Amino acid sequence: MHRIILTSLLILITYTALQSQRSRTRDRDNRSSRYEEDNGLKENLWYGISLGNLYFFNDFSISTKVQGGYKPVDRVSIGLQGKMYFDFINRIQQDISLFSYGGGPEVRIKISEDFFAIGEYNLMSIEGVNFNGITSRESYTYPTAGIGYRQGQGPWTFGAQLLFIFSEDARSPAVLDRAVDYWIDFNYKF
Repeated sequence: MHRIILTSLLILITYTALQSQRSRTRDRDNRSSRYEEDNGLKENLWYGISLGNLYFFNDFSISTKVQGGYKPVDRVSIGLQGKMYFDFINRIQQDISLFSYGGGPEVRIKISEDFFAIGEYNLMSIEGVNFNGITSRESYTYPTAGIGYRQGQGPWTFGAQLLFIFSEDARSPAVLDRAVDYWIDFNYKF
């Protein structure tokens, strides 16, 4: 009698385990087919982070930029970027720290596998200093455009960007005090 109960119990456990395994496989197949349907959008997204405008002499400057975009076609990308600028100005009377931030849309077009053209429109809150050492914060909108270089294999690439600032107001010594932004960037799936 015990053998019949044990044998029946073993068959029941085995049957239940096999049914469970079979339904898990079906669920996994359904999940993977759903993933493949959604994968088109995820496959065309890219992300990046950049460091730039480094200056180490009497003063100190550093900038960072985060980017994300969507590639509607293989060679064109549209996206958003956010920037932060930090400038430390060493003066005899007092040291001045300036923090500026902003963001805006950007477009990238691959010229070749290594080079791309980039255009940005920036909406920035810029902290500046006049010649008397008085700081002020103002909002500026200005376009930038330039060229980028990237290298690397697989989804991670690194490279550089050089962007010309088109607004004379933003290039002035009281605001950004430079004509170009240069960046060292790290991208995922661009």
